[in-house]
Amino acid sequence: MTDKIQKLIVEYSATPNDPLLNFGLGLAYLEIGQTASAVSFFLRTAEKSTDSLLRYEALLKCGLCFNLQGSRNMTTRGLFQHAVSIMPDRPEAYYFLSCFHERKQEWQEAYMMACIGLHMCDFVHDELRTDIGYPGKFALLFQKAVPAWWVGMCTQSREILADLRDNYKMDKLHTRCVAENIAALSTVTPSPPIVTNYEITEIDKLRYKFPGAENVGVNYAQSYQDLFVLSMLDGKRNGTYLELGCAYPFYNNNTALLETQFDWKGVSIDYNSELVDQFFKERKNTVFCLDATTADFAGLIKMTNLGTDIDYLQLDCDPAVTTFEILKRIPFDTHRFAVITFEHDHYTGAGVRDESRKYLKSKGYTLVVSDIAHNMTDSYEDWWVHPDLVDAKIIKKMKAVSKEPKFCKDYMLPN
Repeated sequence: MTDKIQKLIVEYSATPNDPLLNFGLGLAYLEIGQTASAVSFFLRTAEKSTDSLLRYEALLKCGLCFNLQGSRNMTTRGLFQHAVSIMPDRPEAYYFLSCFHERKQEWQEAYMMACIGLHMCDFVHDELRTDIGYPGKFALLFQKAVPAWWVGMCTQSREILADLRDNYKMDKLHTRCVAENIAALSTVTPSPPIVTNYEITEIDKLRYKFPGAENVGVNYAQSYQDLFVLSMLDGKRNGTYLELGCAYPFYNNNTALLETQFDWKGVSIDYNSELVDQFFKERKNTVFCLDATTADFAGLIKMTNLGTDIDYLQLDCDPAVTTFEILKRIPFDTHRFAVITFEHDHYTGAGVRDESRKYLKSKGYTLVVSDIAHNMTDSYEDWWVHPDLVDAKIIKKMKAVSKEPKFCKDYMLPN
């Protein structure tokens, strides 16, 4: 026991309910690494004090002590949440909650806490008594940028990082982390897409001229996915689809043509509420704002009456590792999909292409087109079918499996 602690204990024995004295003892024990003792005094501080700011700081100190111990995750989160309830307009607790969820790779929760903190907080406020390890507003913005990437808001992530780099004075750690993240994300920036819209004048170039092709004036998908689906299903009308990662209602959308000109019914999902609102206004089929990593697909399919055999499944929920995790949650044991387009983003080094192929083959699916690219080099998607649901003659005519990237226009319009 240090001299400092011995002196404080003497004072404490005379006035054990003094909040500041309890806080001082908590700090003294924390200085020598005795976090269990520190926690007890910080908790007493929060209990005995009528000063909201002191109570708030004491709860944060408790949570940080448990962080140092590396245990009792639920207790840690609860302490930070309690701190928020005391002073919801201060940023520190939101920052620590976002960091807490980030460490557990709970990206949606980490993103949410950073967003709430940035929205709720007054960043001009009284200083705390001690340095608790909250760097400043820039740190909360960084906590929004990193999870944003993992929940599929890639453009927003890049924009926040660029804003931090250009407009904020940061500590050395965040300056380095921002620079490293910008550099890392720049290596996965797609090349500008080559315009690949189909025109009716190209009908005789189609690899397979499906019934109804003569009525398609223009398509919407980035790389002819809509035309591929129609080709594989011989121009089917009144089909069904499940679209995971729908994004815009028409621009680069794989199901817009199916809905508007071939009378397909389907369900679309996206995490971005603004895009979902736009989709809802411009499209007639069902759309949900959901996290596809936790959605109950079997329940959703049942609720929307898509049936057990569905004509098209789209999987495109950046980043590719997330798309693969979602793929593994699809109820393949109870449902079949005639056509699947899976975005693996192999050109970025995502590393899920081979795993996804093994998985889909194990579920009985046949790879029809490997490594589709929207230019001449950047392989980003595989196209699959269920052999029991697609005509074998069409599969044979459309098959193109090799190691080389396949520029989508050369594939779909080879003639």
